[in-house]
Amino acid sequence: GSSRHRKYRGILIQELRKCLLGCQPDVLLIHEHHVSEKHIANYGTFLPGQWEMFWSTTFGLNGIQGSVCITIKDVWKPFIKAKHVLVLGRAPCVIVRMYDQAVGILNFYAANSASTRVVFWDKQCNGLPNADQCCIAIDFNMIEDPNNRVGGTQDTIHGRELGSWEHLCMSLRIFYVWHS
Repeated sequence: GSSRHRKYRGILIQELRKCLLGCQPDVLLIHEHHVSEKHIANYGTFLPGQWEMFWSTTFGLNGIQGSVCITIKDVWKPFIKAKHVLVLGRAPCVIVRMYDQAVGILNFYAANSASTRVVFWDKQCNGLPNADQCCIAIDFNMIEDPNNRVGGTQDTIHGRELGSWEHLCMSLRIFYVWHS
């Protein structure tokens, strides 16, 4: 009901303010919003200053579903050259161009199931922006090494999912691999 959403909104505001306390970020990459379209419309009022917000959201029958957001301070608006969604509800992308460099800002929220993540990682490889550098936030929803586990499943990544994941890492030029 609505009291649950008010409680969530209050917690969200408190957490955002804690994160912003003492620092002045230009970009926030936020995962797993479970808010309604109405709350998304008001999201900018939770943050001090002016912000551009780029949502990748899917809504279920109840009007509430998961979302990810790339939030960029308004002063960067003239440098934003492109924005698109790689996977609906899971992967927005913004391209910022400055000093003859294109920087891709990506926010990935992977699915919980391994078979769905295989498709997700493959879609990311095929849809990566043409950028000189990338800034990426990823909620992996997987582990490569059981020692990295904090919660959730004990299963580690393997098989086709491992291949898809490693292909994405190579495409993004990510060289730190947990299991190497």
